Amino acid sequence: VIGIGLLSVVDLVGGSKATNQATQRLLRAFRGAKVLLARLPSSKCDCGKSDYSAQLQDDLDALRHVLPYAAGEPTFCRRPFKHELLVTLETRLRVAGTHLETIAWAMSLLK
Repeated sequence: VIGIGLLSVVDLVGGSKATNQATQRLLRAFRGAKVLLARLPSSKCDCGKSDYSAQLQDDLDALRHVLPYAAGEPTFCRRPFKHELLVTLETRLRVAGTHLETIAWAMSLLK
């Protein structure tokens, strides 16, 4: 019983929190959208992926995967996790990424 209590305390204090992961993944998706917008005429990248839009979609998929865990995490003394806000932001970023892909495609036709 003492061991289980000790492991629970260590997990609560030192473990990676799903809310922090969700926030970091959202920030990474915002950075990805910014890079995609900055390199709009050519969406190719040197990162091993086919393009920046695929990297943005991967980041948004990872965010979507971690959101249910972040919503179910206990908050105790911290501010409550804004699950609906992050779901809305993820959806809107996904749509914005699709629009940026369409704009990049249209700009490539003009060349």
